[in-house]
Amino acid sequence: MVSLMEPESGSPLRAGDLKTLLAYLTMIAATIIGFLGVRSLGADLHAPAPSGATAFGGSPASGGSEVFLHVLLALAAVILAARLLGAIFRRLRQPPVIGEVIAGILLGPSFLGRIAPAAAAFVLPASVEPFLGLLAQVGVVLAVHAVFATLLASTPRREGTLGKLRLSPIAGTLRSRQAEAD
Repeated sequence: MVSLMEPESGSPLRAGDLKTLLAYLTMIAATIIGFLGVRSLGADLHAPAPSGATAFGGSPASGGSEVFLHVLLALAAVILAARLLGAIFRRLRQPPVIGEVIAGILLGPSFLGRIAPAAAAFVLPASVEPFLGLLAQVGVVLAVHAVFATLLASTPRREGTLGKLRLSPIAGTLRSRQAEAD
C-alpha cells in the first residue's frame, strides 16, 4: 500500500510536495465552504410559476416524442454539417474546427433562418432549443475534460509518491487511457 507520508524512494517529503498538497486541500475546502454558503443563501428562494402555456420542453400533451425526434434530427444535422465542413477545411489545409464553427453559423438563424425560415423552423424548432443548449454545455464540459486529460497524460512524472498521485477528478480516466496506450 502506498503511503502519502513516505515516498517509495525512502527520502522524506520535499517542502514543494507538501505545499502542493496543502494548496489542493485548501482549494477543496474553499470550494466546499463556498457551496455551503451559496446553498444557505438560496435555501429560501422559490422558482416563479411558469409563464405561458408550456413549461420547460413543452407539456406532455404537446407530444414529448415529437420533441425528442426533433432533438435527434437537430443533432444529426449539426453533426453532419460540422463533419462535412470540417473535412472540407482539412482538405484546404485549414484547422477543421474553423469549418465546424462555420457549420454552426450556417445552421443558425443568421444564415439558414434568413434564407430558408421554414427549413430552419423544421430542423431547429424553438421547442428543442433548451435541450440543445443543455447538450451543448455537456459537450463543452466533455471537451474540456478530454483536453485536460490529454495534457495531464503528457505531463512528465516526478519520482516520489506525490509526483505519481493525481489529485484530479479524472484520475481514473487517465489511468485507463494510460493502460490502453501500454
